[in-house]
Amino acid sequence: MVLHGLEKTNDNAYERYIVFHSWGIPDEEVYPIEISESWGCPAVSNNFMKEMDEILKVKEKPLLFWIYV
Repeated sequence: MVLHGLEKTNDNAYERYIVFHSWGIPDEEVYPIEISESWGCPAVSNNFMKEMDEILKVKEKPLLFWIYV
């Protein structure tokens, strides 16, 4: 899922190919332990992405994500 940044700090997300994707990470939060390296893309567990995919398939309008790191 390609992301479009809306604020000055992330308005080049599309050009940088920042995407929302699944990754082989645990379903539960493991903070403060780092689980993998990131190149700037937000990632969720494979199981969570399956749930998100079902929701996103039926959406008629764009979805707004608030992502905090």
